[in-house]
Amino acid sequence: MDHSEIFDPSVINDELEHARRSGRAMLDPRMKSFFANGLYADDLTFLHFVERCQAFHVGAVDLVERGNPLGAMTLLRSYLENVASVFWLAKRPEDIDKLRPGAKQRLPIGQVVAHASKSLPGLKVVYERLSDAAHPSGAGAFHTMRVGEDRSFTWQSFPTFNDVADALQLLQWVEELCAVSARIITETVEGRSRVDRDAASE
Repeated sequence: MDHSEIFDPSVINDELEHARRSGRAMLDPRMKSFFANGLYADDLTFLHFVERCQAFHVGAVDLVERGNPLGAMTLLRSYLENVASVFWLAKRPEDIDKLRPGAKQRLPIGQVVAHASKSLPGLKVVYERLSDAAHPSGAGAFHTMRVGEDRSFTWQSFPTFNDVADALQLLQWVEELCAVSARIITETVEGRSRVDRDAASE
């Protein structure tokens, strides 16, 4: 091939716009009053979670639009790990120290994802597919290669989707991770509101 085929995002405009709207709606409106009574130490970890959710969501959608499956899948892997970490902290709240600024230890990501998979069926399978893309591996290679019936092939270094269905699959995963993230954010804000109300009534 003497030229690169460029992915045409217009064929998935509706899905891209829907994913962007979902990302904007992820934040609970009540977060505006989240800091009304100051910050607790654990709030910093929550803010870090929200920041990463937004960054990975926006970045993954942008990379899908630009026809970059490997880039999008690598960001989606981080998005998934971010979500999985919340399920791990529900089991091991003492590990929140590993997420504080300057922490020298990290969460055991393999165990984190395995634990979250108990609550989110299918998560581990998706994580393995994303990991194949994020790491050098045969399973995650050759996203731009096409082999013809006569065994001739084309390949390009510039990223693109071989099939629109692949782009739609990534956007579906973006939407699913967004939905879980939004639920976590809402539940956290509600919990913080209860703490503030209890403190005010004492």
